Formats: sequence, C-alpha cells, structure tokens
Amino acid sequence: MLRDAGYNRTQIANQLKAVPTYWGDQPLTAPYYAGTFTVLLFILGIILLPKEQKVWLITIAVLGIVLSWGKNFESFNGLLFDYLPGYNKFRSVTFTIIITMFAMNLLGFVALEKLIQSEWEVNLRKKIYLLFGIGGGILLLAVVFSGALSYRGAVDAQLPDWFADAIKEDRRSLLIKDSLRSLIFVTSFAALVWAIFKKKAKATQVVLGLVILVFTDSFSLSKRFLGNERFKKDPSGEYFKPSQSDQALITQVSPGERVLNLQNPFNENRTSYYHESIGGYHGAKIRRYQDLIDYCIRSEIQSAYQKLQSQSTDFSDLSVINMLNTKAFYAGTQQNAVFRNRNANGAAWTVRTVVPVESPDEEIANVCSIDSKTEAIVDESKFTIPAISGSGTITLVEKTPNRLNYSANISGGDALGVFSEVYYPEGWKATIDGSEVEILRANYVLRALQIPPGEHEIVFEFRPQSYYFGNTVMMVSSTLLFFCFLAGIALQLLKIPIANELG
Repeated sequence: MLRDAGYNRTQIANQLKAVPTYWGDQPLTAPYYAGTFTVLLFILGIILLPKEQKVWLITIAVLGIVLSWGKNFESFNGLLFDYLPGYNKFRSVTFTIIITMFAMNLLGFVALEKLIQSEWEVNLRKKIYLLFGIGGGILLLAVVFSGALSYRGAVDAQLPDWFADAIKEDRRSLLIKDSLRSLIFVTSFAALVWAIFKKKAKATQVVLGLVILVFTDSFSLSKRFLGNERFKKDPSGEYFKPSQSDQALITQVSPGERVLNLQNPFNENRTSYYHESIGGYHGAKIRRYQDLIDYCIRSEIQSAYQKLQSQSTDFSDLSVINMLNTKAFYAGTQQNAVFRNRNANGAAWTVRTVVPVESPDEEIANVCSIDSKTEAIVDESKFTIPAISGSGTITLVEKTPNRLNYSANISGGDALGVFSEVYYPEGWKATIDGSEVEILRANYVLRALQIPPGEHEIVFEFRPQSYYFGNTVMMVSSTLLFFCFLAGIALQLLKIPIANELG
C-alpha cells in the first residue's frame, strides 16, 4: 500500500519501523513475552499439580494481570492506587505483568519436574492429552476465527483510512503466522513428552531439547523486536562520540555551570553524557521542575532562538534560564553552533529583595517575571521569611553528586543566598561553618539559606537516613545469610544431618 501510494524505498523502510502493530485500547504499549512454553507449562501446572502447590501461584498470576488493567478495572485498582503504599509511584501499571510471568514460570518448572518424574499411566495420559488439546486448540481457534476480530488500535484514528486498513490486514497476518509458529513449538513439545514416556529419550535429553526450543522461541522473537541494528558492536560508542560542539563546551564550561541543547531539549539525554544540562528526559521527573519547564523555560527558549537568529547574545531577560546557571547554548554538532551566555547568575548569589507569596500557585505565577539576580520568591506559608540587609559573594569550591562546598563573604547584615541547585528536602542537609541550618525553597525550585555576615564555609550534603539504615540492615542480613550458608556446607561435609541437630 505504501508503494502504491508513491513512497520511495527509504520512506517505506522508515515508515515500517513505526507501524503500530499492536491492536487494542491502550495508546502506548510495551512488549512482555512469556513464551509459548511458559504458557504451555503453566497450563500443565494447573492440570497436573495438587491444590496446595498451584492455587497461590495461579492467584498471583491472575493478580498481576488484574493490576495491569489499571483504569480499565478502576473499582479495584483505584483503591490500590490511593491506599497501597508506594503503588502510585509506578510510572506504568503494565509493569505488574512481571508478577504474572514470575508465577507462570515457577508453576511451569514445578509441573515439568513432576511430569518427568511421573509414570506413564492412564490418568497422566488423559492430563497430557488435555494439555495439548487446550494449547493447540487455542492456537487453532486463533487461526480459524482470525477474520472475526476487529484489529483496531487506539492510534488508527490518526491515520489515513487506506493506511489503517492495510495495517489491520497486516495485524491479522501476524496473528495467523505467530499462531502457526507457536503451534509448531507445541507439537515439538508433544514429541518430547512422547519420547520420554516411550523410552525413546532420557530425561536429560528431553530437558536439553526443551532448553533449545525455549531459546529458539524467545531469541527469535526478541531479535525480531529489537532488530539487527541493536546487535552491532558497541553502538553506544558511536552515539556518544564527542562532536565539535561537545569539545568546545567542555573547554568553556566548569563544574556547576550548565548548558542547554536547543534542539528538542526535553526529549533527549545525550547532552548529559558530557555536560550538566538543564534539559533531558526522565519518566520520573520532579513535578516542580516540569512545572518550571511548562510555565517559564519553554517560552524563554523561544526567546533565546529569536535572539540568536537576530545575532544577539544579550540573554539578560531570560530570568529562569539564568538562575539555573545556564552558561552556554548549543544548536548542532559544529563548533560554531555553541553560544556563550554571559548573563547566567552563577552557582550561587545573594539577592536584595525577598518577595513573599502565600502558595505554590503564586510562586510559579511570579517566578517567570522577577529579576532572579536581585529578587527571590519564598512561600511564607511554608517558610519563615528572613529579614535581610546584607549582600556579598558566594563561590562554589567543590561539587560532587552528594556534596556541595561553597565559600561565602557577606557584609552589611544577614543575606539570603540563593543556590542554583534544585530544592529537595529528603536527605539534604546544609551547614554553615559546621552548624546545621534550615534550607529554604526559593523561586519555586531552588535552595536558599539565610547567611550571617562574615566569611563562611557552606556545605550541602546528601545523607538520607533511610538509605544508610537500609544499608546497615541489608549488610547484617547478608552477613547472617552468608554464615548460615557456610554452616550448611560445613554440616554437610561433616556428615551431620541438619534435621537431627535441630531436633
């Protein structure tokens, strides 16, 4: 259809990579493939194993699927989202399919072990016939009734009718081909089962054959999904190879100074490989920073574009970009695509005026319009507004991911120092000359401290107690587990039955 529509070979190849082959209600999907044999052995476990071995694993498998429905089963999943601790931190509920896959594989392994150890008697034969009848029957039904399905996807409405119709036909073809492919694997597994019970093969040979079939199933499908380009030697080496602009920025920017990639800045991560970036993408970005992007930074980026197009490098009115200490912009890979920003506020500075607001809404509404070099917004509903009369300089001395060291020289009274680092209260502590002080939030996202007059050493350190307490518990537990393991080996070597010792 693409060829008939006049697309050339390159356009067709690019278009085929983006064809949405998934059909169903979900607008965005990720592939989870348990495998033909995982499903088959799971069915075997349901048929073959006693209740005490299978009921809990079947329950877990079903729960994983129910959780993955998310808003499609809102009466149940809404309660979990609201009340189950930590559950609302998941980026996507489809991750819970992993629970199902774990349960299916564990039940399948237990069922396979029982199958290999069993005698070929009448009751077992009936269960084996039922297994292959269910597994093969589902696949045959998928082929026979493939024409009765809709094959409509959530994104089809955005496509031309002729293109959507062609994709639906391809989806039907894929279903048929993969059903027949899986049917071949089911038949192969049936042959292995027949061979072991007819004494045509040993258990080790059957297990080896099953391993080969499972590998073939998973590897062939994974390779189809990933594509040949993912198997090239060290593809990241070429991707992260420094460009001329990277090399120029490395010589121009110091620790604590940031850069902004003007080309799609919030949907790429390559910039952060070499530089401290104010852009980049992360699925769990801090909400306040995303607010700052939406309310302020995007419009300031457009302003920066216009200035560069008019060959101006006066960025003094980019208040938010400057308070994030953005020392350079770049818009390409060539050295001449790098533009120095001489108006950045620096790693830290003192302000003359504190602007009090009474809510986060007021904070974000005002932060885009203030002069961030001389003014700072503080939410007085959360923090005590400091009385300031002094000013001075603050210099970044040392920076690591969990420790920031500054020197400050303040005169004329207490000053409010604003630090170009994101405010995050969980785990960060601040000290002035070794004495802990309160970290204030300024300008919606930044840190601020009330600093007394004089020369001071200021240190921010990230030491979350939950992390260090958890590490201690893990270390003690791991050590005990290790010694229990050694004790078990020692008892076995000494031929002392553990059960008798415990008795």
